[in-house]
Amino acid sequence: MTLLQNRGVRTILMATVVGSALTISAPSNPAEAAADSSEVTCLAENVYYEARGEGATGMVAVAAVALNRAMATGRSVCSVVYERSGAGCQFSWTCNGTRRRGPKEAESWRQALTVARLALKEEGSHPDPTRGAMYFNTCGSASQGQRIGAHCFRRGSGYPEARSDGPAGSWEMVSDPEAMDGYTLLPSIPPAPRANRNAHR
Repeated sequence: MTLLQNRGVRTILMATVVGSALTISAPSNPAEAAADSSEVTCLAENVYYEARGEGATGMVAVAAVALNRAMATGRSVCSVVYERSGAGCQFSWTCNGTRRRGPKEAESWRQALTVARLALKEEGSHPDPTRGAMYFNTCGSASQGQRIGAHCFRRGSGYPEARSDGPAGSWEMVSDPEAMDGYTLLPSIPPAPRANRNAHR
């Protein structure tokens, strides 16, 4: 069952489960449509402001952290993204006025939407290159955790165990004029081993 279906929205998969483009049909209740649209927007904003320029795997990793927290707490994606932390925020862009200016890079915004739609498509099976991380920060010399792009990801404490059973590998963004946002997210295919040129000599 998808996160979107839980809220009364039907999803139609246009291709395979991994790397698919989604077409979302209109729900019967306009209030449900607004709620589902806001979940995609919240997650896409977090991906955009935290990980644009980090490549597809870095963007998928940031989306996975928000979804891992949502799974662990039973809260909505938007409540996770906008969670306060003492006098600050879990994600700095939600407190520093960045959101008021809005996304400025149209291509990066479309990629963030593609990542958000794929990540929200399947509850508990979202792509997760972090393997269950709940936190990330910009990597420094003393940073711990799994490095993906400029960020280091770690499980940390304070959240119950929650892990996606979705794919954990690397990802690539492919231009696709027929996809909703102009991109399709696909798992990276490792290069084939080189043939031994001397084998038949």
